[in-house]
Amino acid sequence: MINIREHIDLKYIDRTYWALFLSLIVVAIIALFSAGSTLVYESHSAIGPVASQMVFFGIGIVLAFVIQFVPSAYCRLGGYIALVIALICLYAILLFPHAAFVATINGASRWIKVGGFTFQPSELAKPAISALLACAFYKDASLLNFS
Repeated sequence: MINIREHIDLKYIDRTYWALFLSLIVVAIIALFSAGSTLVYESHSAIGPVASQMVFFGIGIVLAFVIQFVPSAYCRLGGYIALVIALICLYAILLFPHAAFVATINGASRWIKVGGFTFQPSELAKPAISALLACAFYKDASLLNFS
């Protein structure tokens, strides 16, 4: 059986990162309640429209905790894989806008249906590009020198 304590040393947790991360989540929750007031009015429930987003916040917190212990080489590989998948999905939407896997939401046909979920491929490309840029800046810090 795998002993997680052997692989995760909690003394290396970046407390500043987590303070900022959780602060941003609190701000996002406040903004969500503010922006969702119309949905709250229509559904007659203060928590209903926000509950699914809260689940995603929880999943995000768990993923952020796990990902901080992943070696950077795996993050770079994951970034490449996610970017390739995102580009394939983006080109699929561009080439086949009326296919069965393309969903139109609020007049935009930029969504892909997978099972019961819909997602925008550009949302997958964002963290992939962020991971690859972070790896590039880590390898060559002179890329950050704009002068």
